[in-house]
Amino acid sequence: MVDSSPVTPSLPSPRPPTPSSLPPEGALRGGFARNVLPALVWAIAIFVGGSSGVPQPHIDVGLPTDKVNHVGAFLGLQLLSYRALRYALPQRRRVSLRWLAVLVAVLVGVALELYQLGLPDRSADVEDVMADGVGALVGALALTLLR
Repeated sequence: MVDSSPVTPSLPSPRPPTPSSLPPEGALRGGFARNVLPALVWAIAIFVGGSSGVPQPHIDVGLPTDKVNHVGAFLGLQLLSYRALRYALPQRRRVSLRWLAVLVAVLVGVALELYQLGLPDRSADVEDVMADGVGALVGALALTLLR
């Protein structure tokens, strides 16, 4: 007598993840769009805002609003760069990534000022780069205090 029941192939059982296939401890979830793209978009927005033909606000609040804008923009860039670096370099220590993000933000600030050298209605300003650095440092110090 021949068995006429259909033969179904058995699927191998899924293997448990090995330590090398697991994300490192402290690794960020999500992919490029969630972790890196926001920093890139923010940097592009900074360049668009610093371009020719973009009206600059003139609000008298007793502070140099241009410098306040630089501090805020580069504080945000430092925080977003830190997230992008944590995603891209998950094995690196967080403290070193905080300061690397400061460097990234300041270099973007220097690039912005060099870009503005060639624009007819904009000017490069060392004080702007200093304000960029202050914003980036405030971001790094905030991350340090929140840990």
